[in-house]
Amino acid sequence: MLTFRGSMPSYCEDRAGYLPGRVPRLHYRVWLPRDRRPRAAVVLVHGLGDHSGRWRQTALRLAAEGMQTYALDLRGFGLSEGRRGHVDRFEAFTADLAAFVRWVADDMRLAAPLFLLGHSLGGLVVLDLVLSGGPTVQGVALSSPCLRIRFRVPRWRRALALHAGRRLPWLALPSGIPPAFRTQNPEAVLEFLRDPLTHDLVSAGLYREWLAAMERVRERADRLRVPCLFLQAGGDLLVDPVAVAEFYERAGATHKVFVLYTDWYHEVFSEPGRERAHDDLLRWLRTCLAG
Repeated sequence: MLTFRGSMPSYCEDRAGYLPGRVPRLHYRVWLPRDRRPRAAVVLVHGLGDHSGRWRQTALRLAAEGMQTYALDLRGFGLSEGRRGHVDRFEAFTADLAAFVRWVADDMRLAAPLFLLGHSLGGLVVLDLVLSGGPTVQGVALSSPCLRIRFRVPRWRRALALHAGRRLPWLALPSGIPPAFRTQNPEAVLEFLRDPLTHDLVSAGLYREWLAAMERVRERADRLRVPCLFLQAGGDLLVDPVAVAEFYERAGATHKVFVLYTDWYHEVFSEPGRERAHDDLLRWLRTCLAG
């Protein structure tokens, strides 16, 4: 998911704004196929420390296929308001996404099928929403969804976060995740480091809520009934591929697809072979639309 450098292609236009009536203010970006009616709308949710603007290349691939992308900055990330890397309750992320999906449906006037695409932390938010009986969607695509953390958090940091989560939930510390663990693409790593809207903060409260959300979502895998696509990095150093595969096996959906990219790192849409991930996403979307 390389960033938004360069001019906009002739087949696409973009806009940005803040979700009306939401506190804190939540920023979004939209990429629209130019001069054609959208075949589908894809609501995209980024991962930890990330923001919507870094998903331009994925949005352009979707626009070239006549699909409209709506990307939300989670509270505490990107241009959205809120303490950096903090949330009081994980359900706040879920409620924000639900409000955004409803706004997207209104913006589209229900003229096209609606899909969700979540990466890492965003994948967990997407699953939490769908499994909680959120707004109706045509399907969900998940890129290395964070269902169990693989990155080894030092014991002292875990103890501090769990203790501070009760008394000082807003206390934020660097995650300690090496940027090179995200992707094997050095250009993407440098762009992440140089981007003024990315950050490396995780609050004690977010850490506690994150752990609880992962457990809650894993326990409800059988409730996932909508068509679903899992794009999982086999060499993921941040989330556990085994947990994702186990969730996929238990998912109750009759139309489900699991793609494992052997030896790839966490950000499959940033990896040197990222065109394959984009192709797999588009193939699945076309299948859902044809069905």
